[in-house]
Amino acid sequence: GGPATLIHDGVNGLLVPIWDKTALADGIIRLIEDREIAEKLGEKAAAIVERANPDIVFEQWAAYIDEIIGR
Repeated sequence: GGPATLIHDGVNGLLVPIWDKTALADGIIRLIEDREIAEKLGEKAAAIVERANPDIVFEQWAAYIDEIIGR
């Protein structure tokens, strides 16, 4: 669960271990220093909105619940 269900490290974002200040700083520095990777990740990250859209998530849950109760 959590961010790893939507973010693929190095593809559409950067994942860092919880409470790892050094890894967080390294990730931020990487994005600042490498504009190409920052832009690539940003473009891919925009697609996360489609998957995490509350209306879409609600529809998926409603369909799942309807399936479970046999509607």
